[in-house]
Amino acid sequence: VLITLRRTVRSPDEHVHLPHTQIQIIVNETEKLVTQLEREVWQLEQQIADPATAADYLLLQDLCAQAEEKRDALSKAEDRWLELSEE
Repeated sequence: VLITLRRTVRSPDEHVHLPHTQIQIIVNETEKLVTQLEREVWQLEQQIADPATAADYLLLQDLCAQAEEKRDALSKAEDRWLELSEE
């Protein structure tokens, strides 16, 4: 069974065919990444919610920026997982 994937280095209309086993490996790796990013976002949100953090504006600003970066990465990883899972 061959599955079609889009690669970002190619135009959106070009596809790469990968065997099902390779797709499953990528899906598993993506699931691990999603779990890791969810954990990191949660940890950052816990730090942001800490009252001691509120007293340090620069730290709060840095943690919020980190959390936003992680949320963006999480969103992309979830989109990738959905794309792969639909194949």
